[in-house]
Amino acid sequence: MATNLHALIRHRTIDRCLRDRSQPWTWKRLAEECERTLHEDMGVDCTLSRRTIMYDIRHMKDGILGYYAPIEYDRGRKSYQYSDSNFSINQAPLSAKTLEELDQVLLILRQFSGQEKLNGMGSAIAKLEHGLNIQRDENAEPLIQFEHSLNAPGQKWLDILYQHIKKEDCLSISYQAFGKDITHHIVSPYLLKEYNNRWFLFGFNHKDEYIQNLALDRIREIRKSLKSFERVQQFNPGVYFNDIVGVTLPENGKVTRILIKAFGKQAKYIETKPLHKSQRVHKRKKNSIVFAYDLIPNFELESKILAYANLVKVLKPIDLRDKIAARLIAAAIGYAEQIKPKRKKKKKGSGKKKGVDLAQEKRTKRKRSLGKKKKPSAKARKNKKSRGGGKMKNSKKLIAEKKKGGNGKPKKKKDKGSKKKKAKNLDGVRLKKLKLASVEKKKKA
Repeated sequence: MATNLHALIRHRTIDRCLRDRSQPWTWKRLAEECERTLHEDMGVDCTLSRRTIMYDIRHMKDGILGYYAPIEYDRGRKSYQYSDSNFSINQAPLSAKTLEELDQVLLILRQFSGQEKLNGMGSAIAKLEHGLNIQRDENAEPLIQFEHSLNAPGQKWLDILYQHIKKEDCLSISYQAFGKDITHHIVSPYLLKEYNNRWFLFGFNHKDEYIQNLALDRIREIRKSLKSFERVQQFNPGVYFNDIVGVTLPENGKVTRILIKAFGKQAKYIETKPLHKSQRVHKRKKNSIVFAYDLIPNFELESKILAYANLVKVLKPIDLRDKIAARLIAAAIGYAEQIKPKRKKKKKGSGKKKGVDLAQEKRTKRKRSLGKKKKPSAKARKNKKSRGGGKMKNSKKLIAEKKKGGNGKPKKKKDKGSKKKKAKNLDGVRLKKLKLASVEKKKKA
C-alpha cells in the first residue's frame, strides 16, 4: 500500500480510538471517526467503506508501515482493540523512506495551497509537519509542479469560501455576470471546482431551488446569510459532472452520442489525451480516427472542438456540426477581412527613369494603346471598296433618297429583258390552247 496523507490520517485516528478502551470500536465507528477527522483537518468529505478500514487495520498489523500494531478482534463486544494497552503507533518512528515520501507529499500540498491562497490547508500542513517532526531544507525544490490559476480576482475568494463550506454556512453573494447588472443570491455552498485555470462555486440556490454555478472572479461581495444551510441529497459531484465537459450543465440537456473525426497526428494526440472519459475509438483508418462520446453538448465542448480548427470534424449530431461550422465560417470571414493583398516584388535592375517608375510608365502606355482604335489594313480597305464602298457612301445615298420622299431603301432597277421573256411565254400558251380547240371540233364533226 502506497503511503499517502489521507491513509496516514486514518491510521492515526484508528490508533487514537483503539487506545480508548472505554467504549467498543466497530469498523463502522472507526470509519465515522476517520471521516470526521478528514473533514476537520483537510476539508475532505468522503464515505469510507468496510474494505478500506479492514485494509488499514491489516497494514497496521503486518509491519508494512514500520510498526506491528497488536490489534485484536473481541468477538463478545464485536469490536477492535489493542491487546497491549500501552501501545501507540506514535511511539514507533516511521522509516526514513516513509518520511521522505511524506515530505514530498506535504511539499506538493504546500505548493498548491500557497499558490491558491488556501490558508486553512496551509495551517493543516504545518501541523502535520510538526507532528511528524519533518525538518525541510528551505531551498528544497518540489519534484512535481502544477499549473496554477492566474485569475487573481477569483483567487481572493478561494480561502473564504473554503472556510464557509467547511463550516456549512449559508451565504449571501453579490454577483455580476459579464455585461450585466449586479444580482444577489442566497446560496448553500457545496463545492469549489477548478476548470481551465478558473475557479467555480457550486451550491444550492434557495430562491430558485437549483444547483447554481458561480465563477469566483465575478463575485463582488460575500456575507453570511441569516438563513440556515441546506444540503440537497441529489447533488453528487461524481454524477453531476459525469456527462459534461467543464462545468456548465445545460437546462434540460440530454446525453447524446457524438462522433468526431480527427486527422493525422491530431488523432493520436486526442487518443492519448481524451476530451472526456467516455471517449472510445469508433472507427480507425490509416490517416484518421473517428471517436465516439456519450455527452451533453455544452459551451466547453464546443470550445475544445474549435481549438483543433480544421484538424477535426464533427460527424454527429447534425445540430452540433452546424454550430461548429457556423462559428468557423464566422472566424474565417473575420480573418479574411484583415488579410492584405501581397505586393508584387520589383524585378532586379528595375530602377527609376527621370523620377518616374518604369512599371507605372508601362501601365500608362498600355492604357493609351487600348484607348486608340486600330487602323484597318490595306487589304481590308480594298475589300470594303469592292463591296460597294464604305459606310459613308451608303449613308449619303440613303439620306438623299429620304429627302426625295423614299422610304430610305434603295429602289430595285426594272429588267426590260425579263418582260419580253414573259410575253413570249404567254404567246406560246395561247397557241397551244387554239390547236387543242381545233382538234376537238374536227372530232365532233
